[in-house]
Amino acid sequence: MKTRSHKKLKAVTRGVFFAVRDLPEGARVSDELAALVRVLEETPSTLAFLRSPLVDAGKKIAFAADVTQELAFHEWTAGVVTLLGEEDLLGELPRFAGRLCRLLDDHLRRAVARVRVRHPLDDRERQELEAFLGASSGLAVRVEVEVDPSIIGGFVAQVGDVMFDASVATQLKSIKDHLIAAGA
Repeated sequence: MKTRSHKKLKAVTRGVFFAVRDLPEGARVSDELAALVRVLEETPSTLAFLRSPLVDAGKKIAFAADVTQELAFHEWTAGVVTLLGEEDLLGELPRFAGRLCRLLDDHLRRAVARVRVRHPLDDRERQELEAFLGASSGLAVRVEVEVDPSIIGGFVAQVGDVMFDASVATQLKSIKDHLIAAGA
């Protein structure tokens, strides 16, 4: 049985999707919400604050407004975050953003590149990686990053069925294989 909050989240997600899907800013809203979720996931106490029923909704909305202003988000993104606050759904922001991103990615025919790296990427690195993977795959790409300490350096990415392995470990293995083959 679906809860009332689940139904409300689904309805708000669909409403926002229909409002932004054909706007030039639609992809930006999606990307900014995904960036906000990354920030929230790096600070679990902030997400706990937004989910707490003990915190006044006005304080949550004010906090969210400060964050969107500090991060210089587009007015549409700020409006969406405010709407979530008014609907008491800020604690559901990760689920909301995930659903909205999937809907917009499908609508914009944008592929998701799942990328594993050793350290989090800054905005410039993320944009460069999106451009590289987009050019290499021939698709519009949105990058989802997973930090993986087993990656020595470089990255491993999957775009659809295609794997891109630019990790240091793979490059070292290739050099080793080449040296062994040359010595044989």
